Amino acid sequence: MLSASLLLVPVVSTMALVDVNIGANSSTTVDSSATIEVGADIEVGSSLQVNSDADLEIFSENIVAENDGVAKVKISSEGEEESQVIVFYKQHGKLFGFIPVTIRSKTVVESDRDSEVIVKSSLSWWGFLVAKADYNKAELESKIRDNLVVRENIKVDASASAKARVAEAVVTEIQAHAATQAMVSTY
Repeated sequence: MLSASLLLVPVVSTMALVDVNIGANSSTTVDSSATIEVGADIEVGSSLQVNSDADLEIFSENIVAENDGVAKVKISSEGEEESQVIVFYKQHGKLFGFIPVTIRSKTVVESDRDSEVIVKSSLSWWGFLVAKADYNKAELESKIRDNLVVRENIKVDASASAKARVAEAVVTEIQAHAATQAMVSTY
């Protein structure tokens, strides 16, 4: 008698346990004692796991949860006319040059009709009072604009997966930029 137990069968983005016995007098049974909640605790931690707008929403929430410096990520949904990723990041600096503060930057990455990457980054309105911030606008915008992943995936009609790759790349560039600026400002 052949026995194949514990086969995993996908059921609407969750898994069910199926026990199959193959033999002369065999039967197939499905363990239905487990409760399956569709959509509960779905982990989308990488842009590679994003296939839909629902995944994209979960992914943007997980980016915030997994990265200390990221305050918020907004990603336009599939089918929207504009392809846009907005990342709010917590920058560190010194108010009036001596009081340690955290100030939020906003970085908007979008595409125009010619598929050109447009990057706009800014600090909060009171950013001019903050010295030694871990932020250099021109350098950050240039790094994101020149990022190959961003250039290849930011299109007007980009898929949810492509937008997730852009968001992931933008967060990585902002984090690297903040770390570099923090090292530069200590010297």
